[in-house]
Amino acid sequence: MYKAKSKSYCVFRLSDSMKEIIPDLEVDERLESDPKVEYKDLVKVVAEVSRGQPRYILYDVQYTLPNNQGDRRKILFILWSPDDTALLKDKMVYASSKSSLKKLEGVSDDRQVNDMCDLCEMVESYVEEQKKKAR
Repeated sequence: MYKAKSKSYCVFRLSDSMKEIIPDLEVDERLESDPKVEYKDLVKVVAEVSRGQPRYILYDVQYTLPNNQGDRRKILFILWSPDDTALLKDKMVYASSKSSLKKLEGVSDDRQVNDMCDLCEMVESYVEEQKKKAR
């Protein structure tokens, strides 16, 4: 079993044969304490690693609740499937194969993102959703 909680985020891809999900990149530590900077780093890394192709991302989202309610962590599964550069066949294979990673222990939610600008905004809005739920 893959230990997603030990990483800040992990990027996965399908093998060249399109039959296995393999790690593409693992980031062990948080480089920034400011979440907005970290989200932007995630966007930059995904853009470089994916080269315009679909990817799976497991992201260890950490956030602090207001009024001293403490820190929280959630593992968010993201299907990155760019509309403008990925082939339709690849997008379909990635979409149909995502259930394997979504079922990993600890994954609390999943999202699909099709535009690089939306990736950062989606993570920020996810954190805000979680804070509202905790109230």
